Amino acid sequence: MGGFPQTLDHALFNSISHRSGLQGLWLCGDTVFPGAGTIGVSVSGYHVFKSITSHRHTLP
Repeated sequence: MGGFPQTLDHALFNSISHRSGLQGLWLCGDTVFPGAGTIGVSVSGYHVFKSITSHRHTLP
């Protein structure tokens, strides 16, 4: 398990988003919200999945 240390500067709503700001580039893993651990990594991947599939439905 890795990622940035969960300090006040990098915890909860200050953590890195799965949205990179670049079209087609999504982030998931220990450093991305909701954080480290098997459950956190899995949930970050789920956030990416939901974002990708919802964007597909809104594109022409």
